Amino acid sequence: MFKTNWRTKKVGIIIMSSLIVLAVVLLIDFTNNRTQGYEDTISVDDAVSIQKERGDMLCQPNRNVTYIMLYSETKYNKAKGIDKSMTEIEEGLVRSEALCWYADNHGLKPSDKDIEKYIDQLVSDIKASEEYDEYEAAAEAHGTTYEEILRNDLETYRITQTVENVYQSVMKQYQQDGKLSTAEQEEKDEMMQAAWNDFVKKTIEEYKSSSDYSVLKREFREAEKKLQ
Repeated sequence: MFKTNWRTKKVGIIIMSSLIVLAVVLLIDFTNNRTQGYEDTISVDDAVSIQKERGDMLCQPNRNVTYIMLYSETKYNKAKGIDKSMTEIEEGLVRSEALCWYADNHGLKPSDKDIEKYIDQLVSDIKASEEYDEYEAAAEAHGTTYEEILRNDLETYRITQTVENVYQSVMKQYQQDGKLSTAEQEEKDEMMQAAWNDFVKKTIEEYKSSSDYSVLKREFREAEKKLQ
């Protein structure tokens, strides 16, 4: 989901990070490998099934992305036994939408070619992982391949890569040469986390003053009716 060395990661991490796309801005822990820390407490079949359904829905003409993301997150929470209100789920989507809105206004949106290149590498790395056979078997039980599921979920990865571009842009000022001591690295991490949190908060406030947010609120109300 984020830029990282996928060959050292489990397929389960990739699945979990893509499934909880609505809360992606909260998952950055400001270390070199920011996607570590997921616990694979959802079955492989459930994970593959949810991602397949979401990807299939996103491939449909006249798709309603807001509804699809809320629906997918609701299913994910249920499968994992998480009791999260619709308000909490919507807040996660507001965060990611606000950052995508910022990216659109600051030239940080990844191109179609960027996303395709990212997914090509993702597919290659996943196929080289030890867990791939298990996920491929689950995909075959649903009449498809895991590669096809990943490629159909392109719009989800577009969101996560857009957020990553914004993160990299904001954190550029903290890049420096030279090795830091443990104490210095911890201090830097805390400073980066505070800066990111402040940036996200400010961006959300600005986004909520935009016409885009008014549209999102209407889409929330429509989606809630469908999800009842």
